[in-house]
Amino acid sequence: MAVSLSSNRLANSLLTTPPRTLPATYPTGHLSTGDTPSHFVTLPTAANETAPVVDGQILSELHGNVVLIKPKAFIDNLMYGQAEAQITEVTGTTVSLSGFERRARDEELAEDCLAALARRNKSQKFKNVVRSLATDESRRVKEVVESISSYASNQFTKLVEGIETEKDLYRPLAALFAFISHFYRCYFNKPAEDGVWSVDIDESWPVAVNPKKRQPQAARIPLRRGYFVSYNKPFRFSLHVKGPPDLQPDIALVLFSEARKAKLPELREAHWKDVKVPIEVKLRDGFDANRVCQMARYARAIKLEQFDRNFVFSILISKSKCRVFQWDAAQCYVTEMDVHKEPAMFIQVIGRLASMDPQSMGYDARFSNSGRVLASESRTMATRLEVVSAAPTQYHDQRPETEASNTIVIDLFVNRPLFEARGLLFSRFTRVWEGCEVVDNDWEKGDLRIVKQNWADAKRPSEAFLYEKTKDVPNVARLVGSEAGSRTIDARSTWGDGEVIGVYRKGQEKANLLPHLDLASDEEPFTLYKREGVT
Repeated sequence: MAVSLSSNRLANSLLTTPPRTLPATYPTGHLSTGDTPSHFVTLPTAANETAPVVDGQILSELHGNVVLIKPKAFIDNLMYGQAEAQITEVTGTTVSLSGFERRARDEELAEDCLAALARRNKSQKFKNVVRSLATDESRRVKEVVESISSYASNQFTKLVEGIETEKDLYRPLAALFAFISHFYRCYFNKPAEDGVWSVDIDESWPVAVNPKKRQPQAARIPLRRGYFVSYNKPFRFSLHVKGPPDLQPDIALVLFSEARKAKLPELREAHWKDVKVPIEVKLRDGFDANRVCQMARYARAIKLEQFDRNFVFSILISKSKCRVFQWDAAQCYVTEMDVHKEPAMFIQVIGRLASMDPQSMGYDARFSNSGRVLASESRTMATRLEVVSAAPTQYHDQRPETEASNTIVIDLFVNRPLFEARGLLFSRFTRVWEGCEVVDNDWEKGDLRIVKQNWADAKRPSEAFLYEKTKDVPNVARLVGSEAGSRTIDARSTWGDGEVIGVYRKGQEKANLLPHLDLASDEEPFTLYKREGVT
């Protein structure tokens, strides 16, 4: 899947380790962290999912591998780096937006949303969004208005007033997220005069269609996404994840199958396959080992369930501070902002997550229906994988092939994997499936293929290259084709001077890197070691 992988030689390698001498074919960009682990002892599947075993492994990998990024750089590079290619206007015309244009649009929307929350009933936009929410949630307008926090005296009032316990924050936050999401629905492209959606921001999330069957494009109704209070709901895993952990984020952005303008369903339970963004709520600010491990567990659960996802966003939020994470196979990037002092930026983050297309949220478009297969239909939905094969190179600098004639189409048997790597947070995430090649749209007579998906280490020879060298050796598997996809190195190569603030490490250690302690409890702290010269 990618050609750069982090490892367990953690410490400060991103900040201080000098570059290694690498082959001339090594891809350009900022290096990832150190070497691949020299040994790994696997655990039984059931044991893999129990907290005492996994948490210790997760914490050892998080040490030195959580990178703090300045908020604007995080948002620009990670939340708009794969901006939507097309947005459908109300008129039916199609307009292409670059990442820069989409970001500018969202910044303007965030400012307008903040103004509406400040002016409340004096704002026509506020009234329109409230009516849309009332219709969507089958509630009285007055009830909706009372649930939404205003922005006054430089704070979101309902996140401060009368808040004594963590649970007191759940409903006000979910109501605020819902308002922001609906504001984007109403004003994503042009104003809604009557409070109904002017454009469906879920247009890029059409209901999944079985690739083995033909269905008219007009019948593809968009799926919906919504923010739900979920702290007391069971979160399900697939049947092949045995002995799953009991994980319950307090709020979750969930994909569901309601049609356009339909009422939001009551969330009785959730499945990790349907969770797009897990959100953990805390009363007080803090970044101790317990909290970081909890956020990592949510990201890991999504990675286990969503084989077509390259990275995951998650949120840790308290009365005043919001931390946004992006988890990939190599590292975790995090940024933080003050909810009350930087309200427009906070609104932009929530609105962006509610309006992203699948690719911007980390889904791999080579898989059919990427990110759009609900858990309820995953057992019966076929998966079509398209690999545009290119000649393998010795190291992982293989560039995407553009010749359509090189495309290999596979009917992938995703519900019965031959192998799944579990138990690690940052790893190759190797999966192996069986599948049949689809030739001339014939799904029945194709040859059996073995498909391997993984994140490869950029400093090791390409596995595809080695298979190419052994293609004439008897009794050795023959390579049919390979494709290099996303690369974790692409994200870290975009950081400018001063945009990386530092890395978090477990415990309080002596260092000359200006440690900044951010403690909330008696749990083991995560200490920020700032990059020299960064303010």
